[in-house]
Amino acid sequence: QRLDIVNYALAASIIASFAAMLLCFQLGFGIYSFPIGQTFAGLLIVLWTTIATWRLRLFPSYWGPLTRSALRDLFGFGSEVFLLTLGAQLINGSQVFLVTRLLGVEVAAMWSVMTKVFTLLTQLVTRFVGVATPAFSEMLVRGEQDRLHGGYRAVFDLSVLASCYFGLMIALGNNAFVDLWTKGRIQWHFMNDWLLAIWFILIIQSTCHNAMVVSTKRVQAAKYVCILEGAAFITASVLILPRAGISGMLACSVVCPTVVTLANGTY
Repeated sequence: QRLDIVNYALAASIIASFAAMLLCFQLGFGIYSFPIGQTFAGLLIVLWTTIATWRLRLFPSYWGPLTRSALRDLFGFGSEVFLLTLGAQLINGSQVFLVTRLLGVEVAAMWSVMTKVFTLLTQLVTRFVGVATPAFSEMLVRGEQDRLHGGYRAVFDLSVLASCYFGLMIALGNNAFVDLWTKGRIQWHFMNDWLLAIWFILIIQSTCHNAMVVSTKRVQAAKYVCILEGAAFITASVLILPRAGISGMLACSVVCPTVVTLANGTY
């Protein structure tokens, strides 16, 4: 559970990516500088973690036979996680495309700026369960059910408490922060901040539950539930955005996870 090594690799990859992009921009590669930078970052992460795994002697001394049942189990679980990831992208990554297509580039730029704090805090709070997940998986494999239940309960309580605290910050301070940041050039209705805060709290709870489901390797119907929510959100937003604007899309973001992924994760 050397997550510090992973974090060092990620930090180094960001530095390498920025350095490669800057060099490529200077050499006149233009837009191609971005994929070149990302390629350097990916190669560095793979190299860093491979060397760390070798030095810590984590590779098995005997790999064993490559059986069909083992491959079926591995790729079956991988396909389930892929579907979960695809559904998450539909849920969390489609807003910019929808706003750009239906309301224009200017409104999309406003959305991007006004949700910067929301995105940052989401990444921060979801790290609680992200860091704890390897330990939960180990407890599950060892059969330490009581420790697993107690640990998850503690992490979930902490995540919900943090989401409520930061959610209140979003509701009361997001507009003021963006107003200071952009010198009053970008603002939106205060109700959007409250909807954003509610969505933030729901996302944290849903992430905790779904991460725990993945740790048990009993994904089952959850992989289809995420895609169902993504499809429902996109459909509802396409119908509501032209009439209700961003507020309508945020309302869809609140309703859809409540009745789909959060309900399923809680169950």
